[in-house]
Amino acid sequence: MQLNFEIIKQENIQGSKFNYVHFWDNQVQVFYINNNKLYTQTAKIYNGEWENLEFVGERQLLATDENISDIRISGLYGNIVVGTYTTNQTQKMFVYEY
Repeated sequence: MQLNFEIIKQENIQGSKFNYVHFWDNQVQVFYINNNKLYTQTAKIYNGEWENLEFVGERQLLATDENISDIRISGLYGNIVVGTYTTNQTQKMFVYEY
């Protein structure tokens, strides 16, 4: 048995270093860097269709930090997202409640 995966690029979000989290209630949240700042948006997945998602509610996170150059989601624990990011050559951890 072979599984074939199709990579889908969302054209409506500007930024880099995208990290997606898929929650139990079929919400998807994307964390990304735009202009050296960290942002997030959410979308609803209907019937397992990941194409043409409509992301809403852009929010800037970690407003006190600038020059963010990297982000990595380490895990999802219940409704808590744990990750790390780099700013001014310093590695930091964040905890985000969904």
